[in-house]
Amino acid sequence: MTAPNHRRIRTAGGLAVLAIAASLAACNGLLDTSRDTYSFARVQVTGTSPVPLLLMTSDQFQTVQDPGTGFLTTLLLAADTIVVNTLPADTTVSLGQFNQFLLRLINPDTSKTADIRLIIRLDDKKEVYNVGAKVTGAYLEYTYYRF
Repeated sequence: MTAPNHRRIRTAGGLAVLAIAASLAACNGLLDTSRDTYSFARVQVTGTSPVPLLLMTSDQFQTVQDPGTGFLTTLLLAADTIVVNTLPADTTVSLGQFNQFLLRLINPDTSKTADIRLIIRLDDKKEVYNVGAKVTGAYLEYTYYRF
């Protein structure tokens, strides 16, 4: 009895390996690094804000799982922050050597609401983010990864 069960398990394992290999071959286009590459992101902020906003950018960060909650969170290793005093604002951000960038538009004031829209275009062509929100003591965030 043991031998037939052992063969079935090996056959099932062989089929699983074959199915995984077929799936990876089908997903090759998703993992293909020869697709479009981008060198910068154009960042536009429109709307109104009664207080200065903060625009934080980073190309050195990691996404990690919080051991206490199990939720994913961003661990910043280095970041640059500029103050946005007037809207509309328009700037560019280099994608850097790490093929990733994180951008946060922050309203640090917990009592005054900013009614803002954040638009991000890669190489000023491909729009990847266009979100409007009323933000009080919070932020809008966009993360770009190139695999």
